[in-house]
Amino acid sequence: MTTTSVQPSTYQYATDLIQTIRTLTRQFPQMYKASLGQEVQVESIALANAIFNLEKNSSDTLHYYDLEDRMEMLQLRFGVCRSFRLINATEHQTLLDLVLRIRKQLFKEPSGAESTNPESFYRTDSQTWF
Repeated sequence: MTTTSVQPSTYQYATDLIQTIRTLTRQFPQMYKASLGQEVQVESIALANAIFNLEKNSSDTLHYYDLEDRMEMLQLRFGVCRSFRLINATEHQTLLDLVLRIRKQLFKEPSGAESTNPESFYRTDSQTWF
């Protein structure tokens, strides 16, 4: 996979994600606002920082992995929020779509066409996930 410079729409998607998460976490019950709600907010801001770092250091593969890890973590936390019924199915899908849009903007195949294979979005090296 290759990346191009970060497009302004990528930053807009990241900003939309942060704003959507803040709106949704305000509706969480009090016991989840300070724990899961805060973690999701912090992780979304960390994703925006990772996008910025990728722009500054596009040749450093650690930034690619950091970005991938942040997106994976956010998706996992969205699933936890959904399983605790803190967000509904539509809100869950909206959050996942925003992350997918960011991923599609940042990671493109060498020809410039976006990949339709979801496996191409994950690491292909020998590192394990756990």
